[in-house]
Amino acid sequence: MCLHRFTVGLESGDGGYIGALQFFGSALITGTADGVVRLWDRRTGQSHRALRDCGHSDSITCLQFDDNYIISGSLDCSAVIWDLRASRALDRLKLASPITSLQLMHYLPPHLAASLNTDHTGTGAVTVPSSTLQSLQQKTLIWLAARDESIHSWNPNTFEHISYTSDHGLSDNNRRYLQSGPAALPGATPTVTRIRAIDGRNKIITAASDGIKIWDV
Repeated sequence: MCLHRFTVGLESGDGGYIGALQFFGSALITGTADGVVRLWDRRTGQSHRALRDCGHSDSITCLQFDDNYIISGSLDCSAVIWDLRASRALDRLKLASPITSLQLMHYLPPHLAASLNTDHTGTGAVTVPSSTLQSLQQKTLIWLAARDESIHSWNPNTFEHISYTSDHGLSDNNRRYLQSGPAALPGATPTVTRIRAIDGRNKIITAASDGIKIWDV
């Protein structure tokens, strides 16, 4: 049973296809082919905000939001950090290739991450201390994947950007193959299609044309 139908492009008449979306509670956020990020009320099915100033000039391919930020990536090779409450762009990152995937990651100091990977109770359960939870928002990273061999980390608080471009750029010591992919064609550049982060474990997972990999970061 369909509860609500959301029509994109209320302001422009046609927002095109929806390239990315995320919802939490009554909030729904979409990114569309016209490069606009729209915020919706799931209870009414109505769009109440559209983010386009200093935004994207091509289709949005991925987005994610938390309590503070909306992060959007696009075929225009850019990613934008939006202030969720003020509905304005805070920073814009321009890459060399279209952005295929992104993920917010709550980073922990290595000693805490190691502790969380260890079961101290003997029950198999791993819990996050409340003091750690209170500091997570101050240790947030954005991971981006582009339509080439590169992945990128981006700090939404300091706007520091680090690019990894050689075999994803991370050390072989930090790499573990989960699954071998098909051999790449001679001279072909691996395409990173998806990136996911594991909160509290300081690990990311990338899927590319040369396989799936898990990285300690």
